[in-house]
Amino acid sequence: MYQKDFNEGLAHLTANEYLVFAGTKFLIIADPTHANIDLVLRRTYDVYSDYVMKNPFYTPEMPIRSELFDVNIVKLIKQVGG
Repeated sequence: MYQKDFNEGLAHLTANEYLVFAGTKFLIIADPTHANIDLVLRRTYDVYSDYVMKNPFYTPEMPIRSELFDVNIVKLIKQVGG
């Protein structure tokens, strides 16, 4: 996981990046006081692997067009207090 703090501008934000073996990157920009960002990134990867990578019609490096992925990412964000 890579983390960068932005201390300039209107808000203090942290960019958290999670790079997986296949070369896919997940980026979350959040308040640095938000707890468990690394857990959110790992759970995002779990949703990605379950609903995108296991789809036989998905082609890597193409836009993700999966309703199940969208629904489950929204559920994840609501669970973590988004």
